[in-house]
Amino acid sequence: MGAQDPEVQKLAYSIQFLEDQANVLGQQQEFFAETLQGAKLTQNTLTELETLPDNNEIILPIGNRAFVRALVQDPSKVLIAISKNIIMEKTVPDAQAFTQKIIDDVSEAQKRIQEQMEKVTQQLESLKGELNRRMGGAPQQQPEEASPDF
Repeated sequence: MGAQDPEVQKLAYSIQFLEDQANVLGQQQEFFAETLQGAKLTQNTLTELETLPDNNEIILPIGNRAFVRALVQDPSKVLIAISKNIIMEKTVPDAQAFTQKIIDDVSEAQKRIQEQMEKVTQQLESLKGELNRRMGGAPQQQPEEASPDF
């Protein structure tokens, strides 16, 4: 059986599809990792904000390597973006609870993506083994390490 065999072509297409799916899942994992890192930084900042006195000066990032000095008039209230176009004023504890919910949701999404990635990886390994078998190749095995004689 050669590369023109319809079953071989079907396996090759399936492998390509799963590899593409694995790439998408990998990108999602990266996005969730960045989102989680940002949410945890927000959580830490909110914790520090609780101890900040009124009218205290802070350094506020405004872009890549750019900062301004700012006075925090009332650190007990923060503005939270709850969606793309909606910002709400919340107390620090409410903002922390909101941020913790984001952390929990993103952590759960990461877990689901990891489970999907494991399934895709298992399917890929299985299909690659089947393709190798159909192409007449022997399954690839890891070489055994020689054990030293003492």
